[in-house]
Amino acid sequence: MRLGAIYCLSLLIMITSCNSSVKKTTVATDSPQQDTITEPTTEPDTIIDSQMTFEEAIAGAKAPQDIINQLVLINVDYYSTDNKLHRGQLLLNRSIEKDIIAIFDSIKVWRFPIVQVIPIVAFNWDDNLSMAANNTSSFCYRKVAGTDNLSRHAEGMAIDINPFFNPMIWKPPYENRPVKPANAQYNKEAPGTLYREHPVVQEFLKRKFVWGYNFSRYYDIHHFHKNP
Repeated sequence: MRLGAIYCLSLLIMITSCNSSVKKTTVATDSPQQDTITEPTTEPDTIIDSQMTFEEAIAGAKAPQDIINQLVLINVDYYSTDNKLHRGQLLLNRSIEKDIIAIFDSIKVWRFPIVQVIPIVAFNWDDNLSMAANNTSSFCYRKVAGTDNLSRHAEGMAIDINPFFNPMIWKPPYENRPVKPANAQYNKEAPGTLYREHPVVQEFLKRKFVWGYNFSRYYDIHHFHKNP
């Protein structure tokens, strides 16, 4: 009897130990090809650039509630220009959540420098201030500059990567118009910049994102968006 009791107790301990080591993940059920979402583990010495709640990240947003309901706030890890690991946050549409998490996983492995990733609420919903700070971001309820059309950012379907390193530059015959953000200079040899052959660009294109470099009137080098 004693041997039987000891065996049962040992088996129970082994089962409990195995169960406790399983990480909780959310797996997409609509397609076996979809990425698995996992919350990144905070590594030692990670520098926190943003640590908002969802309510803080949408505070003051002028978007209608049906758009707010499509948004999700995610944590992303990246190496910044100080060569140290940072953690920031992206407020974006949940339909591109898996893609962006997978892309940032690659960005971290490649040590492609991202300056900072902070929801635009920290810049009083001013996209120009966010870009001038070289801030990588997604959701911002605004129109396309100079038009009455809503930007893809207004639904959280777009992301801007290092906009000061990768500015918007006008194509001929508009080349005399100012670069955006102001005073930005593009040098594709510099760390943190994007160009057609760059693996970050190729990763976005592979996932069916539109790259702003291919816009008709200007090179929007920092911009990627996905259509519904």
